[in-house]
Amino acid sequence: MYEAPTDLAEAQWMVEEMRHPVRGEGTEPGVRRSEIAVLYRSNAQSRVIETALFNASVPYRVYGGLRFFERAEIKHALSYLRLLENPNDDTSFLRVVNFPARGIGARSIEQLQDAARVAGCSLHDAVHATTGKAGANLAAFVQKVDAMRQETEGLTLREIIEVMLQRSGLVDHYKSERDGADRIENPEELVNAAESFVTQEGFGRDAVALPVDELGSTMLRQSPASQGRIPACRRSTNRRRTTCRPTRTPARRCRRWRRS
Repeated sequence: MYEAPTDLAEAQWMVEEMRHPVRGEGTEPGVRRSEIAVLYRSNAQSRVIETALFNASVPYRVYGGLRFFERAEIKHALSYLRLLENPNDDTSFLRVVNFPARGIGARSIEQLQDAARVAGCSLHDAVHATTGKAGANLAAFVQKVDAMRQETEGLTLREIIEVMLQRSGLVDHYKSERDGADRIENPEELVNAAESFVTQEGFGRDAVALPVDELGSTMLRQSPASQGRIPACRRSTNRRRTTCRPTRTPARRCRRWRRS
């Protein structure tokens, strides 16, 4: 039985323990990576484990859910962050314009896309060309994002994410769901990931940072600990154990976000 002082220390200890049986001890032959498995209870725990395995170049395969940065909760949160940095990001705009639901249906989106196509501009800039109830709802969404952008100006990365989660309505939305207690752990873990990123990259706890962008267009350089290309444990619909198994395929290191 090993009790670590922090989750990071626990993950690092786990990686070191994996290496011994693979290498073998003395005259004992090593074991195959495919014979090693990691079980964990909470979905949010996977991020720290993923980071430790990736940074140690330990290849692995995931069974039972979605990788941390592919979970819907994380994608929604990251889309809001991208809109804070770049309001003309149409992909992020479409993902969260009606999430949480705010009365903007498919027909309203079609009208907005037609207006943007005619004007040759982004969806954000075409909102003023829409009319009626759809136009009012779209304008309210744009005002919400613009207000968040002003409120988060000059804040640290951790503070930016905390404000975004509250003001966007994501926290209240997940709290109202039946399995919300489980799902809300993921965006909360994103806050911890931001804190870890700032600390590990040497910016310091009080450093001011811009929201991360999937195309790498922000002021910050993405570390392996905070990007979505690392193999990750997948989300299950309940709290059953999830399994990560090492594989023979080397983990790829990537410094930029890519669209999934």
